[in-house]
Amino acid sequence: MRTFKRILSNFNNEKLAQLKYPVEVYVNYLTSSVPYLPRSLCPFTFQILDLDMIDLVPPAPNELPKCDLLFLPLAKSLSAENIIKCLCIILSEHSIVFTSRKVGCPAYIIRTLLFLIFPFEYSLLCVPLLPWKFADVLHLSCPYVVGMSTSLYEKVKDSVKTQMWVVDLDKDTITHRKESGLEANMLKCKPKKDLLELPEYEYKKLVSRITSPLGKLKNSNASEKEKEDLKEKVRNAFFILFVNMFKNYDEFVKKSSEYEIDYKKLHKNGNEDYKWF
Repeated sequence: MRTFKRILSNFNNEKLAQLKYPVEVYVNYLTSSVPYLPRSLCPFTFQILDLDMIDLVPPAPNELPKCDLLFLPLAKSLSAENIIKCLCIILSEHSIVFTSRKVGCPAYIIRTLLFLIFPFEYSLLCVPLLPWKFADVLHLSCPYVVGMSTSLYEKVKDSVKTQMWVVDLDKDTITHRKESGLEANMLKCKPKKDLLELPEYEYKKLVSRITSPLGKLKNSNASEKEKEDLKEKVRNAFFILFVNMFKNYDEFVKKSSEYEIDYKKLHKNGNEDYKWF
C-alpha cells in the first residue's frame, strides 16, 4: 500500500497528461496483473515515465511474506485476547462481521488479520467493506468475513437470521448472534462447527508474546523502524504458534501423495490438542 502511495504521489497534472492510458489502468495493472516475486529471487525495479524508480525487494526464504500494512490500527482497536479470538473464528470458518464508525477501519483490520494466519490463506467469501446495496450478503449461509460501517449494521441487523460473530472495533467487543426466526427452523441447517480453541499453554504463550509489542505500538512515538520491528514480533508470534502445532505434519502425509493427509493415522497418533484443528 505504501509502495503504491509513493508511486502515485509523484504524479502531477503534467505527468498525468503524458501517460498513454488513464492512471487507473496503471494502478489496476500493479495490483492485479503483476505477480509478486516469490521468496529468494532477485529484487526488481518499477518505473513509470521518468519518475523515480521504485525498488521492490522480495522476502528472503527464511522470512515471512511482505506485509506493507501498519499494525497501529489493529493495536488500537482490539486487545491481544480479542485478536486471537477473531483469528480462531476465521480459522473455524464461522461468519464474522467487523463494524466501526470509521468507514475504512474494518477493511484495514480484516486485511491485517488475514496476514496473521500465514501460512494459511482465507479462501471463503471476504468483503472488506460492504456497500449498503449488497447488505443481503449477511443472509448467506456460507461462512464469510465482512467489514461494514456501524450505521449500516444497525439498520440491517434485525433482519439477519443467520449465525455470525460481530466485532465492534470502536468498543473492542465480540458478540455472537445465533440463528433465529422461522427461516432458521425451515432450513434445518447442520449445526456450525465448534469454535477452535487453542490449548491453554499455547494460548498463554501467544498472549504473552503479542501483548508487549501491541502495547508499545499503541502507546509510544516509535520510529518507523521500531514500528516495523514490533509488527514483525506480532507476526512471528502467530507463525511460531502454527509451527508448534503442525511441525510434525509430514508424519501423517500418505506415502502415495505429496499433499493428502492420512486422517486415520492422525486421529490415532496425532497430538490430542491439535486434532480438531
